[in-house]
Amino acid sequence: MKREKHKSRLLSAVHETARDLHKLGFIDKRTMREYDMLCIEPVFDYSAAQIRSLRERYRLSQAVMA
Repeated sequence: MKREKHKSRLLSAVHETARDLHKLGFIDKRTMREYDMLCIEPVFDYSAAQIRSLRERYRLSQAVMA
């Protein structure tokens, strides 16, 4: 299970409840996506140059970085 960074502890609890309701079939996929957008911090896009710089700085291979 991947870890998600939530905006707050309250939104973390809301998201966990929504995820459980989704697993049980009470919330559809579309509604779950709305909860994801509300509760989870956005992941920023990095350029190829920024990714290469991070890999070189921390001596990581492409496979490890992926």
